[in-house]
Amino acid sequence: MKDGTFDYGKTKVKIYNARELQAKFDSPHEFFKKYGFCLLHSPTKVKNWNENYLNPFSDINKYYHKETRDNLDKIFDIDNQKDIEFFKVDQ
Repeated sequence: MKDGTFDYGKTKVKIYNARELQAKFDSPHEFFKKYGFCLLHSPTKVKNWNENYLNPFSDINKYYHKETRDNLDKIFDIDNQKDIEFFKVDQ
């Protein structure tokens, strides 16, 4: 690897620092609209990731689903949006 570039034989991939790039935007929402993802500082209460996620009493179901919904609300203000296109990326 040299300067964030990985060489996979015929294909070279440039890796950028998303933290630096996102810092140039006014909000995680604006960054998400442009690139289709954003970085959030979001500690989780989940302790066991290797559980059966279909079990309603797993950490995933007790904590992670709500945490994810709360994070989406931070980015999109979901309760005040009429139509959200999660898969539309402005590129």
